[in-house]
Amino acid sequence: MNFEAHAAAKLNLNLRILGKKPDGYHELKSTMALIDVCDRITLSVTENGGIEYNCLINGKKDPSNTMDRAVRVWAETRACPVDVDIKIEKNIPVGYGFGGESADAAIVLRALETFRAGGEPKALIDWQDMAGMAIRVGSDVPFFASGLKAADIGGRGEKIEGIRNFPSFEALICLPDFTLSTKDAFEMLDNQKVNSFEEIRTNKAFGDWWKETTGTQDWHLTGSGSAWFTLNPSKKLIALCKGWTKKGLKFILTKDFTA
Repeated sequence: MNFEAHAAAKLNLNLRILGKKPDGYHELKSTMALIDVCDRITLSVTENGGIEYNCLINGKKDPSNTMDRAVRVWAETRACPVDVDIKIEKNIPVGYGFGGESADAAIVLRALETFRAGGEPKALIDWQDMAGMAIRVGSDVPFFASGLKAADIGGRGEKIEGIRNFPSFEALICLPDFTLSTKDAFEMLDNQKVNSFEEIRTNKAFGDWWKETTGTQDWHLTGSGSAWFTLNPSKKLIALCKGWTKKGLKFILTKDFTA
């Protein structure tokens, strides 16, 4: 069975780390919203005697294990060995806090559930089962797997409350000249004894400089970083940022995900 889907990136419109739990995971509180920056995923699934997985991202073998973990968690949960072939046209920048790997993994889980239902509509997906599998794959995966466009998030990512009639928005996103993995960001958070990724020295140094440079404090970090964004930017601010592309910074002007 073949599937095609778009995996949308997210912005953390706010994010607070409430503490570290005994199991080593961090408890958080956040509001997430999807944006119109998407990976395009083509996925083929067949039943098999074992679990086979192959993934190409922009024609190259996937170096991560997030989608591999999604396939294995699903196959173990459903006791259904499968052969999965995935091809991804990667458009979500990596290492900036957009949750691209989690978004892709969520699409894989939803596709596998649809495969299990014989290709029936998405409404047949059991959310309790999906949520249980998603959190085993990664903390951001439950939100992406929920099918919601915006939600308040709690726990380590498994507590999700959808937001109805979430207002449309535009987002101007600044991509610094450095990236930051989620693992490294949490280690810095613990070592520096702060409870916000915006307070991590690497992120804070760039954020403070960028706010001063643009003359506005209305920039926020998404996820663990390193991208900063502002909502509904003025034409003047957009023009100012375009001027910085010649100096090595990259920008994305996008909007909320509506597909």
